[in-house]
Amino acid sequence: MAQMITIWVVVLLGLERFIAVCKPLRAKVWCTHRRVRMQLACVIVAAIVFAIPRFFTQTTKVTVNSCTSETTARVVASGLGKSKEYSISVNTIFLIIAYLVPLTLLTYINTKLITVVRKSYQDQSKLQHYRSKKSLKQKDKLTLMLIVVIAVFMVCETPVFINHLVYIKGYMGLPHSYFNVVSNTLVTLNSSVNFFIYFLFGKKFRRMMIKKFSKSKKSEQNHVFFSSSSSQEHPQVNVHDKIVSLDPEIEKKEISRYNVGC
Repeated sequence: MAQMITIWVVVLLGLERFIAVCKPLRAKVWCTHRRVRMQLACVIVAAIVFAIPRFFTQTTKVTVNSCTSETTARVVASGLGKSKEYSISVNTIFLIIAYLVPLTLLTYINTKLITVVRKSYQDQSKLQHYRSKKSLKQKDKLTLMLIVVIAVFMVCETPVFINHLVYIKGYMGLPHSYFNVVSNTLVTLNSSVNFFIYFLFGKKFRRMMIKKFSKSKKSEQNHVFFSSSSSQEHPQVNVHDKIVSLDPEIEKKEISRYNVGC
């Protein structure tokens, strides 16, 4: 369920950028906060509905040992889980919805975005106004960042798609096990690599992160500074150190008088 949501969120990001770059006049109407929230809600609800039947594919079987009266519970496949028709239909729908359709859309979107970026770089040499050139360059960086995100996503998710296709035919031996480990590692890598892509290409994101970490470090330094300053302003002084006298007898009298007063 979570993997399907992740996949379709990337597709929504690609579609948003595709509309903003290729259909700029319609972007203000189609790419609104309200529409984005509705799209995310639809993706989450659809993923939950698709995952509901999987909760009924397993059941708990309780067995009691007649000799020791020990009760053992284990999870086994239910009647629905043992159904071959259900397994084939669900796996086929999952492959189409979670991999085939998203990867096809992302391939088309990435191809269009790459074409737009190449064309904009060619047009930059013809620009005369500095602001227009700078604005175009910022848009290109944002588009390029999304192109890299989609490309990394496709590289990491395609082996999983192939792995699911292989699993339909059955286990293929030791090479299949190695391929399964590699595909799962790529999925994990894809979940963590986007932060570094945003930091590398996103100037605003990079500036916000540096500002956040520098602010937290500065506040920690200020805390240490004020703590040391307060300890210097109010040092702990021994009472006997405050009584200074050249005559030892007078000093003893002052100390005894001070102790009586306390």
